[in-house]
Amino acid sequence: MTASVENHRVASFAQRLRAAGWIEGRSVAIKVRWPDGRRERAAEIVAEFVQQKVDVIVSRGTVSVLAAKQATPFIPIVFAGGDLVGTGFVVMGSNVTGLSFRQTDLAGKRLELLRGLSLLFAG
Repeated sequence: MTASVENHRVASFAQRLRAAGWIEGRSVAIKVRWPDGRRERAAEIVAEFVQQKVDVIVSRGTVSVLAAKQATPFIPIVFAGGDLVGTGFVVMGSNVTGLSFRQTDLAGKRLELLRGLSLLFAG
């Protein structure tokens, strides 16, 4: 992915948070870090977030989710895309959750789930 594509995704994410009532700088802080194409950098980034005691880690890549899962069993990790169950990331009692975009027929259920999550975090 190019930096412009990734920056667009972050901007879209922040926009959707605002729509749900989460205002950057007021009710939420968004910290963005990129591995710059270096897989080993994922562990460094996650270690930084764990040290800062962030409330949630949002990741798109399998390498980053694996690094986060290895670094903390406590901070919730939200994974966007990929095969969550097949990779073994999502199991009962795990701190990893997210959305898999492999089945387009579940789009409505995904939206329903996200709405429920926004209410859960807002409450």
